[in-house]
Formats: sequence, C-alpha cells, structure tokens
Amino acid sequence: MPNRTVAGSLGAFTVWHPMKKLFLSTLAALFTLTLFTGCETHLGGGSTTRIEQPTIGQQLIDLQRAKEAGAITDGEYQAQKAKLLESK
Repeated sequence: MPNRTVAGSLGAFTVWHPMKKLFLSTLAALFTLTLFTGCETHLGGGSTTRIEQPTIGQQLIDLQRAKEAGAITDGEYQAQKAKLLESK
C-alpha cells in the first residue's frame, strides 16, 4: 500500500503506510538511544590517564636536591628521609 496524499480543511497531508510509520518511529527511537548512550559509553577503549607515584629513590633524590638548594634544613631532610625509609 503506497503513501497517499489527502486533502483536508487544513491543507494536504500524507497518509503513511503502517510499516513505514513503524520503521520511522523505530529508527527515531534507535537514533535517540544511540545519542544518549554515546555520552556514557566508551567503545574501543580511549585514553586513560594514570598518575604514577614517584619511587622512594626519586623522592630521596628530590629531598637531597631540596636540601642542597636550601629549601629545607638538614634536620628537615633527615626527618623526611626517615619517614620515606620507614614507609617502604
């Protein structure tokens, strides 16, 4: 049954075949669903940011540099060094 145009008091309009109407409404629903779920899902991976903690060795080097630069005192250096070595 093809679409047909009907003239009415408000002008001409098209009467849709029931299967075409079902197809178009299903297509619209799928499009809307895809649009909204696309914001939440990450298909195919994507990039992830991973923050790595510096190693104890790197922290000891940074502490030594801070002491040498005069940013911390020798006492502060010794205290922080002891904390780092206890935490491992």
